[in-house]
Amino acid sequence: MGAVAARSALTDTSGDADIDLDRYLTAQYRTVWIDPTADQSETHLEAFRTQAGANQEELKRRLQADPSVRTVAMGMNLPGTGHRFRPIEFDGAVSEGDGGRGRVAEAVVHVDFFQDWGHPLLEGRGFGSGDLPSEWGAHRAATVVNRSFVEQMLGGGGALGRRFRYYVGADQEPGEWYEIVGVVGDLAMNVGNPGRAAGVYHPRGANELQPIRYIIDVGEDPNGFVPRLRTIANEVDPDAIIQRPRTLVEVAALNRLEIQMAALLLVSLSGIGALLAAAGLYALMAFTVTQRTREIGIRIALGAGAGRVLQTIARRAAVQLAWGIAVGAAFGAWLLSEISQDRDIIDFNPMVVLAVVSGVVVLIVCTACLAPILRGLKVDPTDALREG
Repeated sequence: MGAVAARSALTDTSGDADIDLDRYLTAQYRTVWIDPTADQSETHLEAFRTQAGANQEELKRRLQADPSVRTVAMGMNLPGTGHRFRPIEFDGAVSEGDGGRGRVAEAVVHVDFFQDWGHPLLEGRGFGSGDLPSEWGAHRAATVVNRSFVEQMLGGGGALGRRFRYYVGADQEPGEWYEIVGVVGDLAMNVGNPGRAAGVYHPRGANELQPIRYIIDVGEDPNGFVPRLRTIANEVDPDAIIQRPRTLVEVAALNRLEIQMAALLLVSLSGIGALLAAAGLYALMAFTVTQRTREIGIRIALGAGAGRVLQTIARRAAVQLAWGIAVGAAFGAWLLSEISQDRDIIDFNPMVVLAVVSGVVVLIVCTACLAPILRGLKVDPTDALREG
């Protein structure tokens, strides 16, 4: 089931290109530090970057020459892997409703990523060497966005030439602007919630990506290519490390499992808290009934009905519940309105969540109070007065 769900989430059904997950192997390649005893001077760092970049490019070249390999591409954030989500703002509002802001998944890829992978662009162009500045680490203005970005952030309007930057808040220095130069299909930017898959790609040179990840199209048996991958990597650099070789299906399934485990942990902790609260409320109500047994007996002896006795027992709990629901609902509405804009992984309806949580709280309170209330309604006036 996990593999089927991952396949559904990762397949680009736009008609531009479909990603056959069974064909792809991913692995992380790490160049070991040149000399651990050397000082971390700029000269030494530059030598390490140069060596790492050369190793990465050579490994790609040798993989491309292997008869079992169809395509090879490199990047930090590959399809089906985890992506960082960041808020952006446009140079000029996109619509009156959103004020020109939104959240997108961010991917850093090798400058030749789209060319190496052979995935066609829908509009504009991919990256080229001219998009990389001569100075290491300098700003790169060119970006490629995916189809969901155009639909969700731009309302389906023209993307090429639009500028955006990452939003950092009014109290911080704003970042530099990026310009959209191309549009590509949806390439599994958000496995957990494909409906919020708006994404941005930034280019980097090989010497800027350490460690780097490879996505390799090897046909029918990706896992069977792992020994060959290690052999080729060892030929390039015997000290380099191949880490976490997995199929794209496995990567997507693991990401989904992480999301499910996090949700399960949250639900479990919430359930434990609810049980503790119910136990505490039960103890409080039981103590209240015990302390007021004589009073309840007198009321029953004077002809008070079940409704009157119930009011005597449960009035304080009802008032506390009402106040708790009111305060909690107000705070919850504010909190959900804040995080509803950030539901990148799992989508939800804030009002439905608020209604469900309020209902669960009421159910817990009623269940915890039920036994003490029933015991209070069954108080025998004679026994209560005799005990008093």
